[in-house]
Amino acid sequence: MIYVIEDDASVRDAISCLFEELGLNTKTYIDGESFFEGSRPKQSDIVFVDLALPGMAGRDIIRKLSAEGGPPQIVAMTGLPRRDLDQIFVDGFVPKIVRKPLEEKSLLQFVPV
Repeated sequence: MIYVIEDDASVRDAISCLFEELGLNTKTYIDGESFFEGSRPKQSDIVFVDLALPGMAGRDIIRKLSAEGGPPQIVAMTGLPRRDLDQIFVDGFVPKIVRKPLEEKSLLQFVPV
């Protein structure tokens, strides 16, 4: 299963469509709160998280997921520069990063196709 947590509806839909066209199961969420209410990802799952989300910050979603035993693969989506990312993740788990604007090949490197 691939989870996408992204507040921009068009970006969320585009990512979901890309993966579904490849036959991959996808669930999307507008924010971290709805994600944690509606899902419990397994270690074999992939979670794409926008770092700039309303409500629960992407960084906090990543911290919560990585603190669980057997966390899923986590990919942060962001347009932030490297120095800002270094400050965000200075005290813990550093996820894989995909840069915005998103490109198909950048997303596909993280999924089994």
